[in-house]
Amino acid sequence: MTVIESYLSSLEFISHIGGVLLAIVSLYAWNFWTREAFYSGFPVYGFSKKNISLSSAKEKYLTDGRRILLEGAKKLNTCFQVVTANGPRIIFPNRYVNELRSIKSLSLSEIFRKSLCLEHYETSLPDWTMVLMDAARALRMWPGIFKPIVHWFLPECRLLRKTRNKATIVVERELTRRREQERASNSKPSTVKVGDTLGWMQEVAGSKNIDLAAGQLVLTFASIHTTSDLLTKCLYNLSAHPEYQNLLRKEIVTVLSEKGWDKTSLYQLKLLDSFMKETQRLMPTSVRLMNRVAQQKVTLNDGTIIPKGAILSIIQDRHFDPDVYPEPQKFDGYRFLKLRSQPGQEAHWQLVTTSTDHTGFGHGIHACPDLITGHPSSSEDMDNFVKWFKKTFLVVMPKERTRKNVHLLTNDAQSLLQELLPEQSSWGVFDPFDTIYEIIYQLTIRMKSGIREDDTMQILLDMGTSMRNTIGFVIGALFAGQLNTGINAAWVLVKLAENEQWTARVRKEVDAVAARNRKYHGQPTTEALGSLTLDDWESEFPNICLCFHESIRLALTGSSFRKNISGQDIPIGNSGEVIPRDAYVAYLHDELHMNPDVYPNPTEFDPGRHLDERGEGQNVPHGYIGWGSGLHPCIGVKIAKTEMTIVLAYFIAIFDFELSDKHGNKINREPCQINRNAELAEKPRSHIHLRYRRRSE
Repeated sequence: MTVIESYLSSLEFISHIGGVLLAIVSLYAWNFWTREAFYSGFPVYGFSKKNISLSSAKEKYLTDGRRILLEGAKKLNTCFQVVTANGPRIIFPNRYVNELRSIKSLSLSEIFRKSLCLEHYETSLPDWTMVLMDAARALRMWPGIFKPIVHWFLPECRLLRKTRNKATIVVERELTRRREQERASNSKPSTVKVGDTLGWMQEVAGSKNIDLAAGQLVLTFASIHTTSDLLTKCLYNLSAHPEYQNLLRKEIVTVLSEKGWDKTSLYQLKLLDSFMKETQRLMPTSVRLMNRVAQQKVTLNDGTIIPKGAILSIIQDRHFDPDVYPEPQKFDGYRFLKLRSQPGQEAHWQLVTTSTDHTGFGHGIHACPDLITGHPSSSEDMDNFVKWFKKTFLVVMPKERTRKNVHLLTNDAQSLLQELLPEQSSWGVFDPFDTIYEIIYQLTIRMKSGIREDDTMQILLDMGTSMRNTIGFVIGALFAGQLNTGINAAWVLVKLAENEQWTARVRKEVDAVAARNRKYHGQPTTEALGSLTLDDWESEFPNICLCFHESIRLALTGSSFRKNISGQDIPIGNSGEVIPRDAYVAYLHDELHMNPDVYPNPTEFDPGRHLDERGEGQNVPHGYIGWGSGLHPCIGVKIAKTEMTIVLAYFIAIFDFELSDKHGNKINREPCQINRNAELAEKPRSHIHLRYRRRSE
């Protein structure tokens, strides 16, 4: 018997295993009963007593917290508790705001609270805000019972501890400098007022021994996170409601031309202020705000007892109360401007004011301490964006249809490609997955920037689709159009560079179209192409269409998926099987596009396989799914085809091109392979370069 076998069969081994199991059980019990115990006297919502641990409730809150909070407030109509990602928390309806806001023993739960969470979730510089997020994500992957240990070893948390140490040194150095300044001026500390957050924290702390470095770090993070969050949502609403763009621009130009940037001009930007406050009302940073910790036992007027150490929040159900805000689910950028216009209400509805009806920045003695500085930053960013939007988007295609302005796209494509021209007849080198991708990006933005009343966004809004879903759909469509179209167009050039026969065939087609549309003898090919109509671009280039048809077949990896939203099981033909209600169905594209029975030699680039006389892909139902199929085909197929046709036609008309290394040396190699394991269209992992030079007319 070996030593290992002897040990495994011994009582010593059994005792060690028992000790490990006992330690795990003890740690779990300690974590459950001490850190995650419920507060007595408050009903629990969103948690089943059948659950042994809180894990399932935490997961449910992470994905559906908004519904749980609003539903709990409506059904219970009193204080209750929910299980958040950090454990149980008491939730108070909005009617408690006035009482809770003035209780000094309820301190800010995010600042000055020495705990494991605070110790390792801080940052001091904007660049470190993302490091903080990375650390939070890394630690969240671990079960709660292991977090007190594992954080010591995670590199993200170690970086934050290092950040904390550096920040402490900086804060202590600044405090020392201020004390020396006080002694030099023979002033009492209480008479020296410093108008910054550090001075404010010193004043609030008084004689208490608090961690000023921790407070400074958390304030810095909060200001960056919440300001950028509000600004991003304002940009979403600016895109979802384009009717406000000219109105905001007019106000900004008028005010700034008279006053410039100062406090009085901020007050005069009333529509911008109302637009931002309405965005914050509808899309708050969290539906649960005013997070507090009870430093001692507190008894409210109605007899509700808040135990010492309890964590509590106020739910923002008031933001969606129709008695306070008529049509609360509707975005109305003028809402707070109208309220400010009422007699005696001029200063009550600004973005930086708080009230029981709008707690986006908190309320009471612990309202957002960075409130005043956060507003100008957001307003200035919004102003810069609106002016940039005017220069780049709206000036291109204001209120015009793409069909009437296709010449803008052709002119853009020509000018962008002209920038690639090398000196004289020498060879230039470029990466098509960067350059062509960027050109497609420019054209996609211009296609999408027309403010039309009959576009997809307007249809969705007319159908009553929520603003959030409408924004998500439009941005998703823009993303899909840019990602897929840019990469597929680049692959076409690469594959043509590998296939001289199809390059010659496409070039002959482009030259023939240009020749048929020349207005005079000797007119340059690019000018002749610039006179084409949208119908011409859609019908005159069948060979280019075959090429990107084949490119999409090769480059389309991953799966398509759909969700059964019919509310019932759907039978799958006569198979006897069903797609369950709310289930997702996925289909691997390669099952069709890489099937040699449907497409012989499927890995070869062969655009001719899509000709009617060859009939590949036509012998099976839905034999080509490059643009989707069935009830949900790609809604941007015409735009994508037009973009790729324009870019490819101009490129082939202007340049000769061939495969090369990054230094411009011609190379001959095996056809470039596409990563079949990719989930989406993607650039090749190794750089591909083309060298090019101007064609002679």
